[in-house]
Amino acid sequence: MTLAETLLQKLADWRPAGEGRHAVGLSLPDHGWTVRLTADRVDTLSCALTEVEAERATPLPDDDKLLEAHARRAAGRVTGLLEPVRLIEIDRVRHIALVRSDSPPEKDGSVHFYEITFSGRNRVKVERFKAAKQSPAKRESIRFVLTHEVLAKLVDDLVRD
Repeated sequence: MTLAETLLQKLADWRPAGEGRHAVGLSLPDHGWTVRLTADRVDTLSCALTEVEAERATPLPDDDKLLEAHARRAAGRVTGLLEPVRLIEIDRVRHIALVRSDSPPEKDGSVHFYEITFSGRNRVKVERFKAAKQSPAKRESIRFVLTHEVLAKLVDDLVRD
C-alpha cells in the first residue's frame, strides 16, 4: 500500500470528540514517517486544518543540494491546494527550504497564501496565512479545508523522494 493509501485509511478512523481544535499523530512505520495534523473540524470526508506536519522516523543527514532538489520536485507535484506553490528560498545555514503560493489571491486588503517549510529532508510543515498588504504586514494563521483524499496526496507529494 502507498503512503497516501495508508494515510487515507487512518484518516477514515479519525473521529475527534467535541468542539474545538484537535490534534492527532498518525504513525506510518511502513513508510518511515509520522504525520501530525491539527484541525478545527473533522468529518468523514474532510478536515479544516491549521497545520499539517510530517516527520521522518530515521533522519537523513543535511545536504542542501538534495534539499533544494527535493523541495523543487515536491512543489511541482503539489496540485491539491488552492494555488500552485513554488520554492522561494533555501536557508543553507539552518537547512530550511521555504515554499509558498506562487500567485496568492487578495481578499479585503489581505493576501492568503500557503507556506510549506522543509527542515532538511526530515520534516515538512504546511500552514496557510493571511497577511495585510500594507506595512507593517502582520500575518496570522488561518485554516484551510482539504478532503481526506487531497490531504493524503499532499503529504505523499511532499515526502516522496
